[in-house]
Amino acid sequence: MPTFTLASSPPTALRTQAALGLMVASGFAGLGYQIVWTQQSALWLGHEAAAVLAVVTAFFGGLAVGALALGRRIARSSRPERWYAACEAAIAVWSVVLALLLAPFSGWLLDATGAQPGPAWQWTVAFAGTFIVLLPATAAMGATLPAMERVVAQMGRQGSSMASLYACNTGGAVVGVLATAFWLVPQWGLARTAAVCALLNLFCAAVVLTLVAGAASKAIEPPPGLTSTRSGTRRVQWLLAATGLLETGYGLGWDLETVSIAGEPARQVGHDGEFFIGGSTSFITFPERGIVVTVMTNTSFADTRSIALKIAQAFA
Repeated sequence: MPTFTLASSPPTALRTQAALGLMVASGFAGLGYQIVWTQQSALWLGHEAAAVLAVVTAFFGGLAVGALALGRRIARSSRPERWYAACEAAIAVWSVVLALLLAPFSGWLLDATGAQPGPAWQWTVAFAGTFIVLLPATAAMGATLPAMERVVAQMGRQGSSMASLYACNTGGAVVGVLATAFWLVPQWGLARTAAVCALLNLFCAAVVLTLVAGAASKAIEPPPGLTSTRSGTRRVQWLLAATGLLETGYGLGWDLETVSIAGEPARQVGHDGEFFIGGSTSFITFPERGIVVTVMTNTSFADTRSIALKIAQAFA
């Protein structure tokens, strides 16, 4: 049986830790872009709530497209690090393109929407337009995880590599959201924040190529999913899609509860949130009573839900 020596490269454990660090940086950049693009999209979508919905939809849709379209090719590749580097570079390049051309894109989408669009057409342009504009970057983001998983597998660390990579990527995303919303954007603005994220992507692309340079590649078989029965795979995919639908619904923060209005129980549907910099809002509706209340403030600590309920009581 042939053996390989790694004398000319860092130990496998060290290289694996470096790969995990790259996923942290990649997750940081990905959610940093989401904050930036949401605020930029709000300028043409009209308000931040619509921008959040459109950008989140475009992000998840693009991630799914990238993983589905490129996952099998990456799995069969003998050089998955090149795929990973190419994806990170593509994200960086497209972020620069958006920094330069998002304003013209927004103008074209506004022209397509029209002066007095119907609700269906307005939301179709908003969601489809945002999805298409962000797709090159989001699809590349979706392919980075399967690519890095194959890189780590070639290092001889299969087994729990996907769980570790996903955890690190998610942890980096959490840090990216907080750092971008509360530090980078307030201090440096949207364009410079996007540039920082692009530099992180290019850093990840360069490091992954250096990481495997000179290291002996371990031949690996395609994942079992590529040779398993399609029916079983499809069932699992539909189950994961259903759980993703539920998780995203929870994440957007809509709640349904029964409260007392004019001394009688009433079904309330509502959403609370904060603007990224110094503001808060509540939106509640009572479908059976035909009451809709929105409260917006320029402070992040106001109890907007209680204010909205008092206004609803006054009109009940």
